[in-house]
Amino acid sequence: MSFTGNLEDLAVVDVIQLLHSARKSGTLWVKCGNREAQLVFSDGYIISANHSDASVQIGKILVEMKVIDVDALKQALNEQVQAGAERKPLIGMLIESGQVPKEKAFKGLEYLIEMTIVEMVSWARGTFTLEVDEIDVSDEYRYFPETLNQDMVLDTQMVLMDALRIYDEMKRDGKIREVFEHEDLAVSRVAAAKPEPAAKPPATAPEEAAPAAPESVSETAHTVEQAAAGESMAEEQSELSAADLGLDDIDRIETKIPEVFSGLQAFDPSDIHRQVLDQSVASLPFAQREELAEFLTELSSSISIDEVSHRSHQPRAVVVFSRDELLRHALMTVCKHEGIMVFLADSADQLYGRTEQSLNKGIFPLAVFDVPDEAEGDFPAAQIIDLRQQFSGRYPHLKMIQLVRPNDDQDTGAAYRGGVKAVFPRPTSMEQPEVFTAEMVRFLETFRVFAVASFNEQGQQLFSLLNAQLAALQEPLEIPVAAFAQLQFVAEQFPRALTLIVGKNELIAERGIGINPESDEVSPSLGLRIPLDQSSVFHRAIAMGKLFFGPCDDAGMLEALFSAIGAPLRPHILLLPMRSRGKTISLTYADFGADEPAPVVTDALEVFARQAGMVLENAFYRKQLTKMN
Repeated sequence: MSFTGNLEDLAVVDVIQLLHSARKSGTLWVKCGNREAQLVFSDGYIISANHSDASVQIGKILVEMKVIDVDALKQALNEQVQAGAERKPLIGMLIESGQVPKEKAFKGLEYLIEMTIVEMVSWARGTFTLEVDEIDVSDEYRYFPETLNQDMVLDTQMVLMDALRIYDEMKRDGKIREVFEHEDLAVSRVAAAKPEPAAKPPATAPEEAAPAAPESVSETAHTVEQAAAGESMAEEQSELSAADLGLDDIDRIETKIPEVFSGLQAFDPSDIHRQVLDQSVASLPFAQREELAEFLTELSSSISIDEVSHRSHQPRAVVVFSRDELLRHALMTVCKHEGIMVFLADSADQLYGRTEQSLNKGIFPLAVFDVPDEAEGDFPAAQIIDLRQQFSGRYPHLKMIQLVRPNDDQDTGAAYRGGVKAVFPRPTSMEQPEVFTAEMVRFLETFRVFAVASFNEQGQQLFSLLNAQLAALQEPLEIPVAAFAQLQFVAEQFPRALTLIVGKNELIAERGIGINPESDEVSPSLGLRIPLDQSSVFHRAIAMGKLFFGPCDDAGMLEALFSAIGAPLRPHILLLPMRSRGKTISLTYADFGADEPAPVVTDALEVFARQAGMVLENAFYRKQLTKMN
């Protein structure tokens, strides 16, 4: 069955999240003018994609990731040409020859999915068509059949979050704007200005998006030339051809509407909610199911792309441990309305896996444990208690919420004694349908308010401290004083913090806080000089002047640093640049030392660094004016 709709009525972001929450399988085609991109879903998870720009292919992505060089790509593509009908997917050839590790190849495919979504999001007008249960996976993705239902099942929300972050950054930097159906393609093409994968943090680096369909021999040769020249298709074309405008076959276009469109149905988001309700609470009377469907439909109403991407700047997520389909779908809908991602788990392995993947993205999720079900032997209260205790011991900084039956004081007391942040009663009995429906709506509304407040709690405390610290930044301000003030503010969130002065081709380690595990006092200058690797995340933070927070695998630079201060338990680090007069003058480095990573309010850190840099600039210009007078 096929459904169609307009992007003006329902944004691509909403379509993707609806398909994910309802666990739909099928192929989503999105069109804008003569451009068309594709996402393929299996049980709600993205497993394949095709970008609208033929130059955005896996080979070029791997070169940009610096996984292979241009010569290796050229050789592999030539081997494909020579193989003829026996040709293998490029990914398969590179992995089998040992030139590309499987993990890097998989990340390249993820990055292709991400860039496809970025392209789709930029299309302000157009149409989308969903072919339900029709799955057409590109060959490059078929090379990973054993991992499609393992590694990628979590990534739909992750990829969407990263794609929106990239979109937001590109739009802010003037590299992208909304594209309409009939605009000049030379101006509106997104691929020409797409960001390089190297600009992303190593752990999340060049990842996510979709490979185009396999090339023909002539297309392969063209790709080789592109890779060797390092130019995008948009850069090569100075003039628009009839083919670019989709007019080369205009004489052969039929005047009648193609027959294939006669079976398309209008896409109604409420249909997805109704299907979930029909499957999960079939015993609930129709009137009550309709009431819940209307509530969920109202919540899932379209949010502007700007609003969603802004919310994704400080990622928030919830991991829901539950086997109740209605609860899982309803919480995804509620949280999506607030820009909060939801990851689902119904086993201990999935719970830990989802949590670990979130932490590896620098996201600290809220863990929600559903009501125990004594009727099912593998979901009893005793097991939930044990799992909560293990989870709390493993992730002491993460907040937990336990759902219980109404008026269940025993489970409530046990939950609070087990260290949960809050206990929520949720309806489980449908003997009184009207009561069940009213209580479910009330529960979801209450959960939504609590989740938002929970994520804002730390930020509110830190922003109070931020106001006090900013007030202390008085002119005239010298660089060492400003760098030390930033060091102290960062140390409010991290056990270890260190000032790194930016030299010509090196970083100089100055004072630190928490560097000596036996003392909280400020450590004197280490006098350590670390050669600056031009391909490292350190160099990118300096060059771009942007905060970095997340796992880091810059082995060379970190090895030199850790030889002096010791390696942290986890690879999560912070790099906070301080800039003055358009130049990064210092980096504040921080990590969690021997502790597990904790949530970090990066917005407050960026505000402080920006304000400190402005005060330094004002102080400099005042000095210049004084000298002139």
